[in-house]
Amino acid sequence: MTPTEEHSISIVICTHERHVFIKKTIASLCQINYSDFEVIVVDSSETERTVDSLELMKNSCSFPLQIIRSKQRNISISRNIGIDRASGEFIFFIDDDAIPPADWLDKLLAIYKERGNKCAGVGGIVRDMTTDGYPLQYCRGISNIISNTIPIRSDDVIDRN
Repeated sequence: MTPTEEHSISIVICTHERHVFIKKTIASLCQINYSDFEVIVVDSSETERTVDSLELMKNSCSFPLQIIRSKQRNISISRNIGIDRASGEFIFFIDDDAIPPADWLDKLLAIYKERGNKCAGVGGIVRDMTTDGYPLQYCRGISNIISNTIPIRSDDVIDRN
């Protein structure tokens, strides 16, 4: 991957009855400064409010937005549905209440550029947006092959994991 080369990305968001939150997440994705991505929302809500909200936003998005209904409320099933519908070279997951910075995709792709095929997955900084000062909840860590995560952080950061 060269610095000017863009890769297609699929962003999968799983949600359940959180139409107010996901609208903010979709709006924040409109600010992403990367051009080649699609967003796939897998909604397991029992009401139509989430789908209705997203349908209203769909035409104002600068990216393709797919909305898929799932009858099962199960995050693993929802993620797999999103993966099955993804067309991107890379698949990124984001929570339905997360607000990524404009350079989110660039930063994650930079790790793949640096590590190549030795990198199986990349995550980002997580901040508590409900607390003054937006303290870090998770910053750095390494996950091994069986998904045990070892935090890598300075001693002065509170471990909320």
